[in-house]
Amino acid sequence: MGEVIFESISNKFDNIYSIYITIFVVLSGIFILIHDARRLEIRKDHKGYKIAKIIGYVYIIGGASLYVVTLII
Repeated sequence: MGEVIFESISNKFDNIYSIYITIFVVLSGIFILIHDARRLEIRKDHKGYKIAKIIGYVYIIGGASLYVVTLII
């Protein structure tokens, strides 16, 4: 019973999280790092700059990692 539920959830997640979603998430992270973080650094908003960098890296690493996980599962 548990395996059937896991397979059902896994199949639905595979259908939703495709390579296109991965590309979109990774490109969003790169945009945050290049555009937003740089703009916040110019404005001397150090707290916002650090948060933007963290969010950008999380998007890049998280998006790629989720895609790899969907390939493994």
